[in-house]
Amino acid sequence: MVSDKFNKWKDPNWFILIALMMIGISLLHLTTATGAIEIHQFLRRLYYIPIILAAYRFRLKGGLISSILCGVLYAPHLLLYLSFQFEVINQFMEIILFVVVGTTTGILAQAEYNKRVQLSKQLQKVREMEEEVRVADRLAAVGQLATGIAHEIRNPLGIIKAAAQLARDEQVDNPEINESVAVILSEVERANQVVTQLLDFARPGPVKFTFVDLKSLGNEVVNIIGQYAARHKVKLAFQFPEHPLYISGDSELIKQVLVNLMMNAVQASSDDDKIELKIYKTNSDSAAIEILDEGSGIPEENLPRIFDPFFTTRKHGTGLGLAIVHRIVRDHGGSIKVRSKPDLGTTITLCLPLINTMEG
Repeated sequence: MVSDKFNKWKDPNWFILIALMMIGISLLHLTTATGAIEIHQFLRRLYYIPIILAAYRFRLKGGLISSILCGVLYAPHLLLYLSFQFEVINQFMEIILFVVVGTTTGILAQAEYNKRVQLSKQLQKVREMEEEVRVADRLAAVGQLATGIAHEIRNPLGIIKAAAQLARDEQVDNPEINESVAVILSEVERANQVVTQLLDFARPGPVKFTFVDLKSLGNEVVNIIGQYAARHKVKLAFQFPEHPLYISGDSELIKQVLVNLMMNAVQASSDDDKIELKIYKTNSDSAAIEILDEGSGIPEENLPRIFDPFFTTRKHGTGLGLAIVHRIVRDHGGSIKVRSKPDLGTTITLCLPLINTMEG
């Protein structure tokens, strides 16, 4: 993202403009009378314009290449000064000065570019941290509200369920009543699941940190999701490391995260689409888990909200699944990023800190 932002500095139009300037100055040299020494000296100094512009736009490489090219283009004009030994030396020094100016300007432009890139990366990190804080604050506020609501709803649900079960056990001969009772029980059960999710979200249990091998955990998740994916005619692929990758975490919670994300991927996929689960080491202290699907994707306007509690685009979704996923990953000191294009699929990347199994 950072590199894309600065690619505008490499606009080919600038390359064409600089090339035309060097060619134009050279043509002016060729078409100017050989005796017009002062005009040739003026034209010679015009070469500094494309040299400095190339260094500014294309940094060190641009400054160095353009200065050498200008020197080569100007070299034939040294023939004008063959009868003046001092002037020949002066013109050679001018060509060397082309290279010095181009290289120096290029180095300065490169340093400035590096500072801009570094600053952009730091700003991106700050924005990500601000977003993490914003989501965490919102989750905490919603969690407190959810606790009260869940308790107030669960008791009436229990009464409704008991009454419906009693009506069902009476074995009424009226088919319409029996159908209505079945619907009531089904909807009460669904509402109870939502309440359970609310309580899980609002009052998460303690994280039981142990050594967790992500490779073994990935194999478990593939076994769990395999039949579910097969029923939906979705292909599963996986790419795991050759050796174990250990993190400190709660294996059941991490498994919950992966199963949730894999099920979402299956539900977003069509027949014969492929879902891939990748686990790999990113650097000396981090492991990545990637879930890639070829499904319907997520609209760009929805991406900032997918981890918000109760935000969902599914007809029967609760909007709590990804909020819980986000909280679990955060509790493990990790991060989660989502890249998605409508109709092209989604890639979700989890980063979790590795541990050294030789310690302790």
